[in-house]
Amino acid sequence: MTGNDQQDLLRRVNHPGRYTGGEWNISRKPFENAIRFCLIFPDLYELGASNLSLRILYPILCSLPEVFADRCFMPDLDLCLLLTAEKKPLFALGSQKPLAEFDFLGFTLQHELTYSNIIHILNLSGIPPLRKDRGDKFPLIIGGGPSTVNPEPLADIFDLFFIGEAEQFLPEMIELYKNCREKAAFLQKAGNLDGVYLPGRYNFEFQGPLICKVSSETGAKRVLITDLDKAPLNLRDLVPYVSIVHDRAILEIQRGCDFGCRFCLAGYIYRPRRERDPATLISAAKEMLQATGWEELSLSSLSSFCHSRITEIVDALVPVLSSLQITLSLPSLRINSQSLPLFKKISRLKKTGITLVPETGSALLRRFINKKVSDEELFSTAQLLINEGWQTIKLYFMLGFSPETDEDVLATAEFCRKILEMGVRKHGNRFKLNVAVSHFVPKPHTPFQWEAFANLDSLRAKISLLSSRLHHKCIKLSYHDFESSWLEAILSRGDRRLSQVIIAAALAGARLDSWGDHFRSDIWREAFDKCGVDPAWYLRERNLDEILPWEKVETGVTREFLLSERNLAYQFQESPSCGEKCSQCGVCP
Repeated sequence: MTGNDQQDLLRRVNHPGRYTGGEWNISRKPFENAIRFCLIFPDLYELGASNLSLRILYPILCSLPEVFADRCFMPDLDLCLLLTAEKKPLFALGSQKPLAEFDFLGFTLQHELTYSNIIHILNLSGIPPLRKDRGDKFPLIIGGGPSTVNPEPLADIFDLFFIGEAEQFLPEMIELYKNCREKAAFLQKAGNLDGVYLPGRYNFEFQGPLICKVSSETGAKRVLITDLDKAPLNLRDLVPYVSIVHDRAILEIQRGCDFGCRFCLAGYIYRPRRERDPATLISAAKEMLQATGWEELSLSSLSSFCHSRITEIVDALVPVLSSLQITLSLPSLRINSQSLPLFKKISRLKKTGITLVPETGSALLRRFINKKVSDEELFSTAQLLINEGWQTIKLYFMLGFSPETDEDVLATAEFCRKILEMGVRKHGNRFKLNVAVSHFVPKPHTPFQWEAFANLDSLRAKISLLSSRLHHKCIKLSYHDFESSWLEAILSRGDRRLSQVIIAAALAGARLDSWGDHFRSDIWREAFDKCGVDPAWYLRERNLDEILPWEKVETGVTREFLLSERNLAYQFQESPSCGEKCSQCGVCP
């Protein structure tokens, strides 16, 4: 497809800036005679260009002299239809080259609801979705990201998965490919690299719907970077020409989390917590802002206030950002009494919306999920924010934990009402409380990996009860789609029999499933029926002694520890944070 053809296509679609490439700080290297690697985020550009993983990995690949790096995202429906109707291939942004001309297509797997998009991207590129149908002439399809801790639903589609943090793995893999470009030989040798999961190596045997045996191949051990200061920062970030979801500079200050919330996948697979040095961060922030011109800086981590020197970082950044009229933003905040003084310092800058994450208004359920924060700390934090001038606060909750009752739901409603009263008392009707609710989805490698997903009717009833108690013009209640949570729960703990379902659903029109105006559960239900797969099998409570699909992925956290945490949950007992006492989870030597 020529440049004129692409220009003609883009004149006929909405938001053509999603596909033009050429962002500020883009790498410009020759495509010919290079190892060609395209990073793919299987969702719309606005989400993908915001993704921290792509923002970190793209400059790493660009720094390798023998590599041509590019990016691609899931096109919206209008471009999909045009490419299909005119028999033109999907192309990468920077080079505008068809994806089939690359050596590697590296998908970042951040969320299960993007799986149907992967099939569309391959089909639009003329690449067979099934691994067994691809010969040497097609690119290697690799996956990374948090969802790879259960790679099995995509096992028949991908050539390999990488389990862990890829900064060191990518250069090592490229070096191996330089010396061994024949696909079968490369995969055989790549399978010996740390963190590589080759789905073709494992044979799963089934007795009815139950996994009864897995071949005895050695599992893939998660790879983490131990010294985060040696991991590259995205100092010269790409600056889009269109608005994106996280339209700001993102400075990653640490990885991992100490607190051990029992439902949280990231909290378990990114253990242990590792920090960057404040001097490194402060210098990086200045360089990043100078190279990009962003007007907002986000301190990114699972819980930024857990950094042992966060006060030092904020003290150094606030005057610099204030003089440049740059806003400082934080991700979802871990609420505790130690964090309160930092709110005052941050409030000296322009105030943006702020999100607090109590998860539930029920103190009993907070013990169940190991969310170690008291009502007193929650309300004192909210009061301080309101007193410091914040007129909009977002609260994030989760429904559907197995012991949850209507009383727990009412406790969440009462929690919201109390914060509303604080805000209205201070700011009147200018105060806005945004209440966001998601549904608990059991994730692999967590203490709740054996739990059942809640019945959809019970979730609807709980949302209805919560909504009935939160009617107020200053409250906005939003909640996740029930059916998409149902699908996420199936895919997150599925096995390789779901590969055929994912392909069937995509071919029937499933796409952009994380977007409410695109998701159609009827397509997925028909795909399950067509493939003879019972979705209820993946939603049930798992037996503690059964073989799980992710058996051959080793995160370092032991099964014994996960079971002990599950037992403590049902006794409504908390366990200590890593910073308080080592819990012997198995990650640290």
